[in-house]
Amino acid sequence: MRLEVLIAYLAPEYRGKVATNLQLPSDSIKRLQELSACNNELLERLPKCELPSQLVLLLRNYELPMLIAIALQSPRSARRQIWEFFTKWVNVQPPLNGNDLKALGYKPGPGFKLMLDDLLAATLDGHLGDRTDAISFLAKHYPQGK
Repeated sequence: MRLEVLIAYLAPEYRGKVATNLQLPSDSIKRLQELSACNNELLERLPKCELPSQLVLLLRNYELPMLIAIALQSPRSARRQIWEFFTKWVNVQPPLNGNDLKALGYKPGPGFKLMLDDLLAATLDGHLGDRTDAISFLAKHYPQGK
């Protein structure tokens, strides 16, 4: 990781070559080659993240080393958002999990991820506090056909 951080300061066209010459692992080389594109994408999208849920849903798609490399090259506001993600939001879990959804009678499938993401977003944004709130949220937003 230390070498990656140093190499990240090189011009984008040299990062992959230097990493390859230093025989870094293939995932490090790939990360360095993708750094500019990921950095540009995040710097465009981070300012639009007004809610904690928006920040988490965006940043959880990136690996830790990539976020560190991006943060090191980003303006203070972006670094602050990435730091907030790591220190406040990354470990927040919704009050219910997939097993709870099954116990409540929901059928496993592609909708589970959407339901869990919505529960997480509501939790992050302060709309849910406990299991009872989460069950009410599901009943309202994902009613079960009986």
